Amino acid sequence: MHVGALDARLLPRLLQFYRDKGMSFISLEEAEKDPFYRADLDPSPPAHSDSFEQAMQARGLALPPRPHTDLDVNSLYR
Repeated sequence: MHVGALDARLLPRLLQFYRDKGMSFISLEEAEKDPFYRADLDPSPPAHSDSFEQAMQARGLALPPRPHTDLDVNSLYR
């Protein structure tokens, strides 16, 4: 995320949107316990960028099921 005036203005609404959709937030310490991040002990940038799917496959982890949503993206910007 790029931090700027627009982000500062919209972040509270974005966080509330996520909460309204059932998302919750955890601490960085808790997130780092997830198996996905087990191999990420070196903070230097990777030699190549991974997509989420490639990173999961490289770690031998199953992808979560894709949620089905009827969300109309255009309704977010009014």
